[in-house]
Amino acid sequence: MKVFSLVVLVTGLTLFCTGCRAGSDAGAQERSRRSFYESNPVLTDRAVVAWSTASPSKVGLDPKKLEAGAKQLAAHPRARAFLVVRSGSLAWERYFHGAGPHESRNVHSASKSLLGALVGIAIKEDELTGVDHLVAKPFGDLLPTAPDRRRTLTVEHLLTMTTGLSWREDVTEYRIERRSNWVRAILHLRSVHPPGRKFHYSTGATHVLSAVLTRSTGEATHVYARKRLLEPLGVTVDRWGCHDPQGYDSGGCNVYLTPRELARFGQLFAQGGKWEGRQLVPAKWIEESWRARQKVDRRRSYGYLWWLFREGGHQVALAWGYGGQFVFVIPDLDLVAVVTTDTKGGFSGPKLDPIAFARDFLVKAVVAK
Repeated sequence: MKVFSLVVLVTGLTLFCTGCRAGSDAGAQERSRRSFYESNPVLTDRAVVAWSTASPSKVGLDPKKLEAGAKQLAAHPRARAFLVVRSGSLAWERYFHGAGPHESRNVHSASKSLLGALVGIAIKEDELTGVDHLVAKPFGDLLPTAPDRRRTLTVEHLLTMTTGLSWREDVTEYRIERRSNWVRAILHLRSVHPPGRKFHYSTGATHVLSAVLTRSTGEATHVYARKRLLEPLGVTVDRWGCHDPQGYDSGGCNVYLTPRELARFGQLFAQGGKWEGRQLVPAKWIEESWRARQKVDRRRSYGYLWWLFREGGHQVALAWGYGGQFVFVIPDLDLVAVVTTDTKGGFSGPKLDPIAFARDFLVKAVVAK
């Protein structure tokens, strides 16, 4: 698969495995174990990921368009960074409101696209039988007894947000976190549609997917990610917050990355899953992840834990997190973009529209292929 990429990043993030960071706040860690979400602290990464650099004009980008994007972001009090990478070179890097390249923040649901990559790796390694792998295979004891359509749930239903289970995002989580077994509680939610019929966004689905991955590989999700993806990618694991009472890691949130680390993840997908000669994520899996499987609305579709839309005649794949954490990949323009904000204490202010941002400051910034 021939792929090209431009990376644009706006953020302030770092990645952290529970209990593996020297000098971590044990009290905060204990609290995170009892909560579905983190309090979104700002962390400091000791190292800054290296990138080869180039001027925007040298890689076919209009610096005036990028400056206009930076100006719009700078006007937002929560914006923290804006990076652009094209043809493997960092062509633009701006930070806002006192932020810098060492700062690491929660990328929220952009974590879901990272989880999707791990699923693709696990299938390639035969640790999962495929997207038709039944949730009942590792968790049959937690599902309602047969016959029940929830027993037909597969990995693909979790990847595409089509579980058919009743879920209200940012509400149901707070009921689930009071339960002694989160996976069981999610799987016992009311079934409102047969699996596979209807898209319904659910961080509960990705929590179950993280648990399925752990049961199938024999390793915690953050450990599997570190060994199979992040260390080979040159990303240091700093924080992967929150896990449930059974020890299953967050699957769809609470990953902390610096702007440059997040850009590496986008660039990896732009390069067809290959990094420094090593195939970390199967190229075929990336193709499958970016195939529209569920129509969300007139502008957006959903693949395997990636949002998909078209802008200016170009397909855009988007990892999207709460508060404005964005990783854009526009393959035929050699483009990957990431936008992130500070969400400590919750997000306030106008929401950032990723489709408008892609249209005005990414696609229009490309002046030469």
